[in-house]
Amino acid sequence: MKKISVIAVAVIIGCSVIFGSKKSPLLADQNGVLEIRDRLFAAQVNDVYKNAKDYIGKTIKYQGVFGRYVEDASDVKNYYVIRYGPGCCGNDAYIGFEVVLDGDKVSDKDYPAENEWVEAVGKVEEYDFEGIKVLRIRLSSLKILQERGKEFITV
Repeated sequence: MKKISVIAVAVIIGCSVIFGSKKSPLLADQNGVLEIRDRLFAAQVNDVYKNAKDYIGKTIKYQGVFGRYVEDASDVKNYYVIRYGPGCCGNDAYIGFEVVLDGDKVSDKDYPAENEWVEAVGKVEEYDFEGIKVLRIRLSSLKILQERGKEFITV
């Protein structure tokens, strides 16, 4: 099985078909942080993937469900913050980004438990995975929030 980021890319490509190609650019706050909000969550996440060159190096803030994926063969852990959206079989699409904490000595214990509702803040970056360019968020902050937002989004 491939990395969660490759799965996320496939999901987002699927979102392009589901949600269309309408551009929904993010607006920056006074500190230059681009916030993805509930109302246009899928469209704005899709815009980041489709127009990656416009977002690489920019800081994004969004909320979602935290999760991890462990590759069976290599035991490599991957982390993501997503929301659920319409897919082929109900609300089975993952919409969001792979995330990684910034720092040299980060371990699995530094991440929250699965299914926690979190606020993720970090810079969009691109890296190469087996010849495929993949986006992720290099986190400067990952906060557990007590109040959950909309886990399931609609078009």
